[in-house]
Amino acid sequence: MKGVSTALMVLLVAALGIVATLGMYFFILSSNLENLRRSTTESGIVAEINEVEFLKQNLHQALDYSFYQSKYEVAGLGGYAELADAPKSHNGLPYWRVYEDTSSSPFPDTYRQSLSEKTLEIYNTYSNSINTEIIKPVVTELTVEKAASNADYASVTAFSYKTIRLEKANLTIEDNGTINEIIQTNIFDQFDVGKINFVDTDSVLQTVSDAMIGCKLAKEGSLTYHCTPARNPTPEEVFEDTNDMTIADAENLIKDLIKNNIADLENNLNEVYGSEFVIHLSFTDSDIESNVKPTCKSSTGDSDPCKTCCCDELGNEFNCGTWYTTDCKFLYSGAARVLVNITDKTKTYAVYDDGIGTTDLRNIELRFYVLSGNSELITP
Repeated sequence: MKGVSTALMVLLVAALGIVATLGMYFFILSSNLENLRRSTTESGIVAEINEVEFLKQNLHQALDYSFYQSKYEVAGLGGYAELADAPKSHNGLPYWRVYEDTSSSPFPDTYRQSLSEKTLEIYNTYSNSINTEIIKPVVTELTVEKAASNADYASVTAFSYKTIRLEKANLTIEDNGTINEIIQTNIFDQFDVGKINFVDTDSVLQTVSDAMIGCKLAKEGSLTYHCTPARNPTPEEVFEDTNDMTIADAENLIKDLIKNNIADLENNLNEVYGSEFVIHLSFTDSDIESNVKPTCKSSTGDSDPCKTCCCDELGNEFNCGTWYTTDCKFLYSGAARVLVNITDKTKTYAVYDDGIGTTDLRNIELRFYVLSGNSELITP
């Protein structure tokens, strides 16, 4: 009996050991399954977070590219998002100056507003093209300003009052929908160069004024003559007698001097700003005009003292009087329409050119017209 009890005790202990072992096994298995489930859930969350972060990176890149493309287009239109926004234009580009009038220039803030509007338009196009199940907020406001920390940088901000949102079963991930980029740029300096030299200062007028001095033509002259029917001196003859050239030759001389002065202006500007920009001033022959206008009066006070000098049927002269002197003053004027191109040579950007139809590495070119002179000889 004692042996049976001992045997039963041994079996009982063995059974309890098996039960304990199985319990431990199932506990470990259950723990592993819980850890696996938790790990799978956490991995899914991490994957979704990474997906949102990847989208944000794409949106930041889209904002960069949108600003580059906007700079290229707005600068190419002289500071306007659309040419129709410019009050006055010529050959597809705006005027920044029309003689004394500079109201057509994109200052003080119009060009920054144009950059903001165009960047917003392009950014939304890029953003909408990103294929994702994440809910992207629509951006309705975008600003381009000088960065507070450094004037050589732009602070570009795409504002959204809604969040970037990813919704899945039992999971919602949200992040701030406003995107900001601090981007190195010379665009503000580029516009400042144009404003300083062609709006604040009328450099083109100076080239015309210098031509008036450089031509070294007499400002006044006189011619003494005796009236005959065949000889009634004109103001043009007085000018030619005084200056040893015709009025047409004098006008051509003034035009050539204006052209040379514009070339000198271009050289001077490149010496000052050449470390960052290439400045090119161009024009056609029809963009340069000049005029010489004599104003004459005779010693008798009559602008035409020989008007009563006649001949009879036999050719005899009568009413011709004696010798007369005609005094003339000569007014010289000129005007020039100049296409200004200020190119940032420090960097190229991958941008699309609608006229060419290709995307390539290109410099940012600021282009506009200036029309000026000491007389309005050219119609805008």
